[in-house]
Amino acid sequence: MSDSNSTNPFKDSRIPSVTILEHLITARQWEQLLAKASERLAYDGFDLPGHRASALALLNLYRAGDAYNHVCLLLSLNPDYDYHHLLAAQVASQQMKWSVARRHLAEALALNVENIDAHRLMAGVLVLLGETQQALIHADIALQLDAGNVHSWSTREMVIESQTAHLKHWQERFHVLGCGLAINPIDPFLQWRVGRILLSLEKNAAAEKWFGRALSQDPCNPLFISDWRDSVERRNFICRCLSYPWRQGRVFCGLFERFKSQPDTLGPQILAFQSWFIVLIWWVFSWFLIAPIGWFWRYFMLIHPSFDVSWQPRRWLRQQATFVRVLLMTITLAILGGGLYYSTPVECFNAWITLSLIHLGSTAFVTMLFVGARWLTSPSPPKSWLE
Repeated sequence: MSDSNSTNPFKDSRIPSVTILEHLITARQWEQLLAKASERLAYDGFDLPGHRASALALLNLYRAGDAYNHVCLLLSLNPDYDYHHLLAAQVASQQMKWSVARRHLAEALALNVENIDAHRLMAGVLVLLGETQQALIHADIALQLDAGNVHSWSTREMVIESQTAHLKHWQERFHVLGCGLAINPIDPFLQWRVGRILLSLEKNAAAEKWFGRALSQDPCNPLFISDWRDSVERRNFICRCLSYPWRQGRVFCGLFERFKSQPDTLGPQILAFQSWFIVLIWWVFSWFLIAPIGWFWRYFMLIHPSFDVSWQPRRWLRQQATFVRVLLMTITLAILGGGLYYSTPVECFNAWITLSLIHLGSTAFVTMLFVGARWLTSPSPPKSWLE
């Protein structure tokens, strides 16, 4: 937090010193840090430690928009300090402006090639940009520079996940997170990464506990909140099926936020969002009126919750011609249309209720089948993670 370019001595004892700010950062008291930094800025509006502390506190409170003004001023006053570019990259990351974050991180590393935090954040940004090989290089550098920091290990595991999601290199991820837990077993980010592995292995009860531990230390983190909610929903098969529209809605809301920050690169995703929105309306409507149509739509157009994970039937269905799927749906519509034409309203209502119950039961059964297959084919995580 100290700065050689800051000439204000702050001799008044009523003004918080840099030492106090550093103590609050170590204690992760972000609200108090923001208040103390504001006191310094009230005394001197160009105080660099005050602006840095304010930006850091606001970032940890997930208020990137407010931190942006402090970071802009820091860059204008001292653009040759790598930490200022690191703060700018963190602001851009929270706003999901990955290209901007990458540019600031490159500038930070050009000023200080041994900036460990910049290497770790660069690895995460490159993963999101799809450049996993470059991300692995930065993760390895961070691990070489500071193997005693849990964030170096968790970053390494995150990159491994992005590279081997389809190869199931679970043991390497177990080892990396185990090394991090040996250093600090109560780090919230590390606990979140453990929960992510357990969730992908369908150990939903254990994942919920790990997410809860992470949330107890960082209750404002949107990633922790989203994954904790997902683990709660997955614990019940019926809830998992019924909550599918809401889960997909959250995914596409995230895509929409990314589109606002990167409108030139996310046009196809927004088109997909619009299409999925129509499908989700169809999904909800099918529970009340046209359950059989919805059943065929989901199974033959690949949007059933049992296919949320990458699995063989999903790949098989992707290989089938769209014409075949549409033909099956058309036949189903014709059969239903004929049935409605020759049936009374009461018979139609009873049929819809019955088919909806059958639909719900079959959906839960298929989901259970796929979860059971995942349990049988996936490796077991360390027993200490499940306790």
